[in-house]
Amino acid sequence: MRKLRFGLALGGGGARGLAHIGVLKVLEGEGISVDVIAGTSSGALIGALYACGYSASSIEKKVIEFLDSKEYKRARLEFLQDELGEEGSTRIKKIVSYAKWKLIYNLSLVKLALVSEKRIEAIVNSLLPDRNIEDLEIPFGCVSTDLTSNGELSFTRGPLREAVRASVTIPGLFPPLKWRGRRLVDGGAVNLVPVEVASNLGADLVVGVDVQGSFPRNSPQEMKTGLDVILRTSYISGLFLNKFRLTKADLVIKPGVGNIHWVNFDKLHDCVKKGEESTRARLAEIYKLIKKRKAKTLWKRLWEPR
Repeated sequence: MRKLRFGLALGGGGARGLAHIGVLKVLEGEGISVDVIAGTSSGALIGALYACGYSASSIEKKVIEFLDSKEYKRARLEFLQDELGEEGSTRIKKIVSYAKWKLIYNLSLVKLALVSEKRIEAIVNSLLPDRNIEDLEIPFGCVSTDLTSNGELSFTRGPLREAVRASVTIPGLFPPLKWRGRRLVDGGAVNLVPVEVASNLGADLVVGVDVQGSFPRNSPQEMKTGLDVILRTSYISGLFLNKFRLTKADLVIKPGVGNIHWVNFDKLHDCVKKGEESTRARLAEIYKLIKKRKAKTLWKRLWEPR
């Protein structure tokens, strides 16, 4: 009899996606095997490493090494951190932060991306092995947004690096991936937590992990430009789409990382800890879900016509 296939759908969220490592650590410790894994953006990267056979602890070690590498330092992602809303920020620090973001906004109006194509490829290549998705230890899929067809594109076969590169391509930060006449960017715009991708890969049940952040400017009064309004509107649209998508999951884990900035990779250990805590808090429900789904599957097979 075929064993029940446990699936994970890991959501996007930049540095907040490091919480996925904590989720995987707890599942490993409990002996719950992940048989199918899907991811978007940072969830695609963590999921791809796990599908390659890396343990959760090995992934954590690999990320720590990467954050100390030349490739990470050359990307200068920490420049994008926003200190405007931080508690205890000095007046000078806030002025510098405001000036920095004005510069970033202005650059985004004249440049396709802030980080070069060569740099993002070097980052992905330094983290992932050169393998095809269909040859991985665990069935894996990831999602990107197709700017050419205005839709969603799922990768479940082909070069792993290329698929993850498409899924992590944050618009404005990294240039779109040119792929077979299309232009692909971060999958978070269409499918932040790819539950259905995991189901389509054969998972009998899917646990979604949502690491979506809260909007940095919570007061409408603080919106001073048209860009502020556009960003808030886009956030609300994504929030409603994500809520709809998550209804397809059997269970949703939400690590408390919403207040962590999406490029604050210095919070690695905090994110991992939040992932562990949120998963332990849902373990009883996970075991109940597995037991219930096993019984349902067995009953269905007993009554299937032979």
